[in-house]
Amino acid sequence: MLPLLLFTLACHPVDRYTTGRLIHRAAAVPDVGEACAMGAALSHLLDAQGRPGRPPHQALVVSETTAALCDEALAWDAELEALRLQTHHADGDTLWALEAKDASLVAGRAHAAAAARYFRAWNHLSDAFGPPGAGSCPKLDDREQLVYVLGLFAGLNGLLHDRAAGGVVGIPMDLPPQVARAAACLDDATWWSVPGAYQAAAWATVPGSGPDGVDPWDKLEKQASAGEASGVRLGRALQAMVLANAGRDEETGRVFVAQAAALAKTPSNPDWALLDAYATQVSLYLSDRLWITARGYRTPVFGTLPNGVAPKPDPSYMADPFATEETHP
Repeated sequence: MLPLLLFTLACHPVDRYTTGRLIHRAAAVPDVGEACAMGAALSHLLDAQGRPGRPPHQALVVSETTAALCDEALAWDAELEALRLQTHHADGDTLWALEAKDASLVAGRAHAAAAARYFRAWNHLSDAFGPPGAGSCPKLDDREQLVYVLGLFAGLNGLLHDRAAGGVVGIPMDLPPQVARAAACLDDATWWSVPGAYQAAAWATVPGSGPDGVDPWDKLEKQASAGEASGVRLGRALQAMVLANAGRDEETGRVFVAQAAALAKTPSNPDWALLDAYATQVSLYLSDRLWITARGYRTPVFGTLPNGVAPKPDPSYMADPFATEETHP
C-alpha cells in the first residue's frame, strides 16, 4: 500500500492529487480517527514529495488540518477525565487531586499539539493563496475552495486550542478578523452556510471586530440553522465551540438539542460524511462536559441535557449501548 501511494504521489502533481482525488474519497468515510491517521502520515510524505523550496502547500493544508484531529481527540478525553476527577471526588483527596492534575497536563500538551498543527495548516494556506483576508480575493476553483474552507477552519480552531493550552503556540489574536474577511471569498450556499458561520464566530471571538449593527451570536445561530438541511452540520459544531469558549452553557445546550433533531431529520450528506461526523463529535464532547459537570458521567444519548428538560431524540443514533434506564435523564 505504501509503495503504491508513494508511486501515485510521484506521478501526479501532489497538490492536485491530494486535494482533487484523495480528499473527496476520504470525505465520504465517516471515520474521524481514520482521517486523522491519514493526515498525520500524509504530512510526512507530502513534505518529502515537494520540490526544493516549493512545498505542496494546498495538500499540506489538508493533511495538517486532519492530522490535528488526533491531538484534538486526545485533548478532549484528557480534559473530560480531569473534569470528572475535579468535580466528583472528595475535596482533599490527594490521590484524586494528583490524577486530575496529571490529566490536565496531558490535555494541555495535546491542545498545544493540535494548535501547532492547525496553525501550520493556516500558514500553508497563506503560502498557497496569499495572506487570508488581505487585499482582493484569490481566484479559486472548486477544489481550491475546499482547501480554503478547511484552512480557515484550521485558523479559528487553532486559536481556540492555543487558548486552552495557555497560548504556548502564540497564535495571534488578529487571526479571527482575517478569517472573517477571507470567508467573504467563499459562496455561503455552496459550502453549507459555513463561511457566514466563520464570520460570525470570528466577530464573537473578538468583540467589536464585526460590522456595526450585527449581533454575531444571532448571525451564528442563523448560519448554523441554515446549514442543517445540507447534511453537513459544521456550522452547528462551530457555534457550539464558540459558545462553550465564551461560557454560555445554556445556549450551548440548546445547540446540542437542535443538532440532534437535525441528525434525526436529515441524514449526513454521503459525499461529506466525514465532516458531519466530525461536527457531531465536537458537539458530543461539549455535551459530555455539561453532563460530567452535572452528573459525573458522559452523555447517555446525544441531544439530551442533564437537567432533564430536553426532549429525547431518536436513540437509534449516538446512543450508548451500555446505558441503563437509571443513567438516562
